[in-house]
Amino acid sequence: MVHKIFYLSLLTTLSLYATCQDKIFDVDIGTCYEQEGNLNLAQAAYERALMQDSDNTQAKMKLISLYREQEMQKDAEALLSTVDEQQLTPQQRTTLATLREKRPSTVGKARAQVTLDLGYDDNININHTYFYDTTFSNNPMGTRFIRLNADLSYQYDLPNSRGWFLRSDANLYHQYNMDVDTYNSHQYDTMYGRLYAGGGYGANNFSLYVPLFYDRLNFLDRDLFKEIGIRPDFNMMFKKMFVLNANLLYSKRNYFQSTDQMRNDTILGLESGFYWVYNRHNAYAKLRYDKFSAQDANAIPLGTKVFVDKEMISLTFGGLYSIKKVMDIRGQFLFRKGDFKEIPLFFGRLKRDDTTKDILLSLERDLIPDLRAHIQLHYLDNASNYNQAIFTKKEALVGLVYTY
Repeated sequence: MVHKIFYLSLLTTLSLYATCQDKIFDVDIGTCYEQEGNLNLAQAAYERALMQDSDNTQAKMKLISLYREQEMQKDAEALLSTVDEQQLTPQQRTTLATLREKRPSTVGKARAQVTLDLGYDDNININHTYFYDTTFSNNPMGTRFIRLNADLSYQYDLPNSRGWFLRSDANLYHQYNMDVDTYNSHQYDTMYGRLYAGGGYGANNFSLYVPLFYDRLNFLDRDLFKEIGIRPDFNMMFKKMFVLNANLLYSKRNYFQSTDQMRNDTILGLESGFYWVYNRHNAYAKLRYDKFSAQDANAIPLGTKVFVDKEMISLTFGGLYSIKKVMDIRGQFLFRKGDFKEIPLFFGRLKRDDTTKDILLSLERDLIPDLRAHIQLHYLDNASNYNQAIFTKKEALVGLVYTY
C-alpha cells in the first residue's frame, strides 16, 4: 500500500514547525527556520518583524544577511540603505561592515532529526508503515516495541547559480518487537531505509526539487524488496503564511525472494496539499491518488495471496495547535478509498473495495532546546468486502525527538 510514513516532502517540514513556532518573537522564529534551512519561512518571519516595527535593527540585519545568501542583491542593498548606524551596537556595526563587503558564497546546510519511541501495538500483523500489504491474517497479535526513526538532509547551494542547489536525504526506520516469549513477534521486526539524491531551484516564494530515490525493506525475517523511483516536489508560498505543495511519484518495486516476486509492481502517485502557517500554529489538507500496476495481475492465485491492479484516493486533514509554554497538540485524520480490480479466487471472482480511516493524535512539549517529548495515539480501521483485508489497529507510544 502507499508508503504512508514517508508521505514525503512537507510532512518532514511540518514536523519541524512545532520546534520553530514555539518561539514567541518573529526574529527568533526566523532564526530557527534559517538554522533548519527553511529560508522562505525564515524570510517571511523577518519581514513580519519589520512590518510590526520598521526600526527593528536585529530583523534588518538578519534579513540583509539572508538576502545576500539567496543572491537577492537589490533587496539587500535597499534594506542596507535604511540602516541607521547611530542606532547600532559595536557588534552590529561590525556585522554591518561585513554585510556591505560580503559577496554570495557557496553554502551547505545540514539537518537531522532522530525520534526514539517506546510503545504498544495491538496488531503487528498489519505493518505500521504500509511498506507492505500484510492483509493475509486477521488474527491480531500485540507487542511492546522500540522504534527508531532518523531523517538526515544536506543541501549544497551552487556558487553563482542564483538559486540552484544539490540535495541529498536519507531516512532510516527500525522497529524492534519485544514480546517474543509468547510468540515469534521478531518476524514482524521492520528495517527500512531510503536514499534521495537530486537537484532543484529555489526562489523567493517557490522551490522545485527533483530527486531520484532507492529504498529497501527487511520484514518477515527476510530482505523483502527494493524500490527505485523519482519524486519531483514543488512548493509555493504566498501571503507569507500559505504554502501550496504538489508532488509526483513514479517507482518500481522488485521483491527478492521467488515466493514474493508475484508482488512486483509499479506505482504512480500524485498529491497536492495546502498548508497554513501562523505564528506557532499550522493546518493542512491533502489529496492523493495512487495507482498500483501489478506485474502478475493475471497470475493464478496462491491460496488467498492475490496481487491485482489497484487505485487509491486519500484525503488528509491535520494541523498543530500550540498552547504557549505548555504543549503542542497535533492531530491528523486520513480517509482513503481503495478500488481493486477483480480478484481471481478459487470459488469465483471478487470486486474488492476498501475504506480506511486513520486517526493520529500527539501531545508534544519541548524539554530543552532541540529536544522534544511526545505522547502519541494512533487508530487505524480498514473495512472491506474481502475478509482477509478487514482489520483494526491501535497503537500508543511515548518518545523523544531530537532536531539538529
